[in-house]
Amino acid sequence: MHQTIAEVCRRFQAETLAILNLQPFARTLVLAMNKHFVSHVNDFTAELAGLLEKEYQARFTGYLGKPVDKLTDIGRCYKQALKLMEYSFHLQAGECISFPSFLNTGFESNDYSIAEYSYIHKAEALIGSENWNDLTQVLDELKTSLLSNSVKNSKVLYIYKELFAGMIRYLFTQRETAVEMIEELNNHIINFEDDFNNIHEIHAYYLDLVKTLTTFSESMHPHISKAVRYIDRHYKDNISLASTAEHIGISSEYLSRLFKQELRVKYIDYLTNIRIQQAKKLLLTSEKTLSEICLEVGYPTAAQLNRVFKAKEGITPSKFRKQN
Repeated sequence: MHQTIAEVCRRFQAETLAILNLQPFARTLVLAMNKHFVSHVNDFTAELAGLLEKEYQARFTGYLGKPVDKLTDIGRCYKQALKLMEYSFHLQAGECISFPSFLNTGFESNDYSIAEYSYIHKAEALIGSENWNDLTQVLDELKTSLLSNSVKNSKVLYIYKELFAGMIRYLFTQRETAVEMIEELNNHIINFEDDFNNIHEIHAYYLDLVKTLTTFSESMHPHISKAVRYIDRHYKDNISLASTAEHIGISSEYLSRLFKQELRVKYIDYLTNIRIQQAKKLLLTSEKTLSEICLEVGYPTAAQLNRVFKAKEGITPSKFRKQN
């Protein structure tokens, strides 16, 4: 591999002084270069990426520190390249970014932008209502915002992991066919940086997931789709099988049979799953007391929530909060 790198450098009139293994899965090149190389650095990166992919199935992106005149300044150049690697999710294979162009894009000034966090809440609301068309639009807007605001990898990871977690919470309420999808999403959250190389790949994966769920929704009985949406909107209220059936315009007996046929779960179990998942979310993301949380998830008293929660999860809400 090192010989291939050196040969490509020579073709672009750059002398390879050293190829160092200073970072896992990365190579640090110390090059003696001229203006020709600097002006053709993107062509160099593209050609090298193509060769490494062909010969070694290796993915290559480039991070170029500001060229220096003295060997004693190489350390500063290396630190600049490391800084650029904090934004690697913005680059696709074969692309390169240099530190001077990095400064001109205003990357650093946007590190603390909070605009992208609003997309998490928008997406969760749309997932809950199974509004897949609008969710696709929100995901497109998020991708554009992340790329244009040029935020760090740590923020990109947080936002997309939250979106994956939100989808997992939704899938827990769905039919048994979602088990494999839940496991897959969990694995991606754990191995995120190994499974995805850039924002484009993450975005494409999530869109494929939404397409799969759209197919699920379209194959679901229309009465069940209406019932699911009704429960998602009114789980905080004192709803029941009878009130849900009345809203849809069918008998309680028929709706009960549909839940067992379509979702392979009883109506009350489906409703309980929704309420407990929402309770868990509030326990982990808020300082609200159990007396406050119970009212937000459809239980009149903390004692009732405590009893149902323990029966479902095996521990009390208080212990769940402490352990997590």
